[in-house]
Amino acid sequence: MNEIVELSATLIQIFLLTWFISNFFGYKYTGVRAKIGFLCCYAVVIAETMFINKIVVYDSFYAGIVVATLFLYARLCLDGKALFQIFISLFSMAIIFCVGSVTIFFISAVSAVGSEQLISDFSGWRIAVIAVSKLAEFGAFWAIIHIKNDYS
Repeated sequence: MNEIVELSATLIQIFLLTWFISNFFGYKYTGVRAKIGFLCCYAVVIAETMFINKIVVYDSFYAGIVVATLFLYARLCLDGKALFQIFISLFSMAIIFCVGSVTIFFISAVSAVGSEQLISDFSGWRIAVIAVSKLAEFGAFWAIIHIKNDYS
């Protein structure tokens, strides 16, 4: 059960990252080419995640690989300037880490369960952390996209 929950959380998180980058910059291409670019980026980041998770449980090197992949996807398939694409790729990963950390600390304070236990043990609290963090990530990404669109 733990593997299914973790896999689902990973798939959702990668989808949110790819969705955010795509909607933030907009597509260079339309139709099938835009969908193929999105799916290729999604599949590559999933493959990277699965490979790195087999090697280690947590590695900051992973974030760098994902940022590089998102940047490459943005350069090849999305509109925008290169420096801004690098910044948003880094910024999106920073949002993921910040939201995850805040969620863990908040649920730890509310539940009186240690943060290290929330991270390592599979329990109802762990599922709550995952659910709240994914909803918060979506909310943050959605708000950023709408603020950008309203003010551009």
